[in-house]
Amino acid sequence: MQRLHIIIIILFASVSLVGLTTTQSLWVWNAVKLGEQQHEHRIDDSAVKSVLDPDLQAKTPFGRICEEFYLTETFTPRFIKAMKIAYGRM
Repeated sequence: MQRLHIIIIILFASVSLVGLTTTQSLWVWNAVKLGEQQHEHRIDDSAVKSVLDPDLQAKTPFGRICEEFYLTETFTPRFIKAMKIAYGRM
């Protein structure tokens, strides 16, 4: 009978730990989503949005590759410039 009690206690403890871990994971996930929403709300500027989500204009596959390469290579200076513009508007 002792062995059965130990198995039941271990089973309940395992279920409890899984529940706690799941709950904490959901809390962290919601906190990250809320932080992203607050960040997007604070930086609600067209110049910054155009840098973060650019419209690709190239028609050919080679042109798209060249354009994406250019956008990747020049991201930091374009982002800094957009942030300065957004800061000036605040």
